[in-house]
Amino acid sequence: MTNVSGPPIDAQITRLTREALRLARFTIAYNIAEGVIAVSAGLVAGRNPGRPAAVRTPAPRCG
Repeated sequence: MTNVSGPPIDAQITRLTREALRLARFTIAYNIAEGVIAVSAGLVAGRNPGRPAAVRTPAPRCG
């Protein structure tokens, strides 16, 4: 006696495959966006290497 509940195995495999592909596409898109943001931030930081004097932190005094 077997108790089978839920959709057939082929339907489950199809559904899980679609979900896996969707997650893979999301991961790739997220990584590309993160890379673009990181490169852009690096370029912006490279164009303005110095900070204004009002923002600079004074060096600690010894003694």
